[in-house]
Amino acid sequence: MNSTPEQTYSNWIAAERALVFVTCPRTPRYINATLASAYSTSDVAKHFGHVLSAVDASDTTCVADLEQFGGIQWIARTSEETRRIERMPVHQRACHNYWRALAIASPDIKGVLVCEDDIVFREGWIGMLIQAVTEMEAVGIKSYLLAAYSAYDHEHPCLRRGLFYSSYLAHDFFGTQAVYYPRNEIIPIRDLLWEHGVEVFEEPYDLLIKRRAIDEQHLYATRVSLVQHIGRASTGLGDGLHCSPTYDRPWPDAAVTRALYSTQAV
Repeated sequence: MNSTPEQTYSNWIAAERALVFVTCPRTPRYINATLASAYSTSDVAKHFGHVLSAVDASDTTCVADLEQFGGIQWIARTSEETRRIERMPVHQRACHNYWRALAIASPDIKGVLVCEDDIVFREGWIGMLIQAVTEMEAVGIKSYLLAAYSAYDHEHPCLRRGLFYSSYLAHDFFGTQAVYYPRNEIIPIRDLLWEHGVEVFEEPYDLLIKRRAIDEQHLYATRVSLVQHIGRASTGLGDGLHCSPTYDRPWPDAAVTRALYSTQAV
């Protein structure tokens, strides 16, 4: 089995963190609503390097006007990549596209948030994500997968691990609408996708990510979902509509939550 090829993307993301959207042609098209939501609620460019990874980068129907979204750029595909994937079935092409979303990260990047193209973001989502990541890493959690979307409720006390994040049972993992990968996980996930989803196709990328989460038992979720799934029309990759039950709940107030924990401890 061949190892992951070295990438020479000219638009490597060198920011502290990257925000990557993965998309493909579909009807109806959700990507414009997704990008408008992300860029209207938070200062994306201030916190992330940001790009768009499309199954077919030459297909301009994926997005109408990139300029309105802070100069977001396509991930350029090499001619070798184009030749490689042109005969791949849809699930294998999707694995390659998700692999590319992680392949653009520079070696010293802190993390990558990979988002699918059929979501909307809650107001203030960047600050919430940074709070969760900062809290986790402050207690020594360095290798983890953090779901910013979940079709489950992770607010039950037995699942809470901090003020802003909860445990997510790996065997139940479902929905890759928005997942944050810290530096320590980028290469392992990238290599897993290449070896078992691109070079040899074994299963879709969401199941490969689930496999990694089960093996490592390091899956977490933000206390409430930072994005909501709006994709009623399937791309052929999943089971249609599923939604987060926590998206509309308020983000935990740090002072109130600390006081509650303190009272419960007494």
